[in-house]
Amino acid sequence: MNTAKLASLLQTEKAGFTLIQKEASRVVNELSGTESLGLAKKMYKSEVYQARMFATLIFGRLAAHYKEAYEFLGERIVLIPTGALRRCWRGLSINIAKTRVMSKASPT
Repeated sequence: MNTAKLASLLQTEKAGFTLIQKEASRVVNELSGTESLGLAKKMYKSEVYQARMFATLIFGRLAAHYKEAYEFLGERIVLIPTGALRRCWRGLSINIAKTRVMSKASPT
């Protein structure tokens, strides 16, 4: 996937996150987890803030199933000093734990 072209597309989103959320969902649904994770890592390095938000959304979607995505988010959010973000991180951690428990309890 051409990251420069994708960053250019995402940069058109000036207010809100609708396009960014749709693109992140599309990537997670269409690519494998490993491919999505690789793309998110590349996009997170972008100077375009919308591309970094896009990457963050992908990491969030993958965090319940990929330890690397969870740790990537944790390493960055812990560095941010605001209480609101830390509360969000605790909430995400709780939701991930519930997802893991539910997936183990589901019959296959």
